[in-house]
Amino acid sequence: MADTQGSRNTQAAADEKGTAELILRISRYGKSESWTDFTIQADRDMTIVDILEYIRFSMDSTLAFRHSCHHGSCGTCACLINGKERLACMTAVGQLLDEKLDKKNDGKADGKAGESVESTADAALTRGLITVEPLKGFPRVGDLVVDMTSMIENFPRSASYLRDNELAPSRELVFPGFLPLRFENCIECGSCMSACPVAETFIGPAPLAAMNRELKKLGKALQNSGNEEKNRELSQTILQNTPEQSREDRRMKIEQIAFSDTGASACQNHFACSRVCPAGVAPGRHIQELKKAERSKEI
Repeated sequence: MADTQGSRNTQAAADEKGTAELILRISRYGKSESWTDFTIQADRDMTIVDILEYIRFSMDSTLAFRHSCHHGSCGTCACLINGKERLACMTAVGQLLDEKLDKKNDGKADGKAGESVESTADAALTRGLITVEPLKGFPRVGDLVVDMTSMIENFPRSASYLRDNELAPSRELVFPGFLPLRFENCIECGSCMSACPVAETFIGPAPLAAMNRELKKLGKALQNSGNEEKNRELSQTILQNTPEQSREDRRMKIEQIAFSDTGASACQNHFACSRVCPAGVAPGRHIQELKKAERSKEI
């Protein structure tokens, strides 16, 4: 049974256009009740982080959740929202209610004559229920807080967070003497790890994708070892001044882990990881590339 808090007049803006009564059902940790319902008034543009902050400051100061950047770049607020891995700071109320309405209307194109889409949407808004849970597959330490140590520890040691910027104009035209770089897309939110259904011992999508990226950089550096200028740029920027011999050692160590029984071969090709990734990393594709690389070494 859920513990219900809040009321219809929780916020003064309740009667403004675009607001709706919502029930945010939050999974709790260490409480006598496993779920708590918070009834609030919210507009469509509010994000789940906005609502969680409102609840913590105005309704329940014991609510524990993680957040930082508020714009989808840090990954700390990832959680299960309506059963799907998402970033709470990038998930708006309107998006969730529209999804709920779309599901309701699937297969019901022959609804009542004269019933407008707008009136149906309004009805869905007033009955909005949103569930929020912590990510799966990690030890839980708070309401919506998990310990991601197991994921972080499997990332390649001293892995570079920089890569070539494929969107930058020619270096010679715009960046004379500099290598145009950008950060890697992965924000280490853990969504892919939570979505992965593999039950056996498995390193997981995020670390394996990082290993594949690092192997590509190391391979490119070793290929350019005869080109002094490119070698110097790669060493000083992307590979953090790693000596050439150490690069080969690192590649062998990463491959030993990536090609182990708990590495890429343990992936069962569900691709759930790629579907939930908020940064477009496509971990599933990286794992397939590792499998291909492993097969080529066996030939």
